[in-house]
Amino acid sequence: MDFQPRKHQRAFKPLKTLGNVFKKPKDRPTKEQLKGIVYKVSCRACPFTYIGESKRSWKSQRAEHVPGTNGNVGSAVKQHAETTDHNIHPNYASILETGVRNKDKRLFLESLHSFLDKNSVNERAPFQGLMHHWLPPQGATNNNV
Repeated sequence: MDFQPRKHQRAFKPLKTLGNVFKKPKDRPTKEQLKGIVYKVSCRACPFTYIGESKRSWKSQRAEHVPGTNGNVGSAVKQHAETTDHNIHPNYASILETGVRNKDKRLFLESLHSFLDKNSVNERAPFQGLMHHWLPPQGATNNNV
């Protein structure tokens, strides 16, 4: 018997294959796994809210705000929890925006949400450093009016 490979062309190729019929579904990442976020942490005992942004996912970012850990010592959430003994924890956070890769956009959205939330304790002035992109230079006249 001769088992040498031969150059034959297939006469029939099925249009539908098992791979076409049964797609391989990929699990979508949860909100906690998405990067480029704007988030809000609220206190359960008072109106305190903190709005922040991160290029990382919430899953890795929340560790900085956990009271009693060595994360970000200057975290407003940790300071509030430790000074007031209130029940505030990153587990009570909500993610406001996801998938924002551009840092300027995240900062804008963080400032916007801070401005809209009257209980926000963010130290950053609303839209700080962003308004100059939209305002004409001082002394410039607007001839389009």
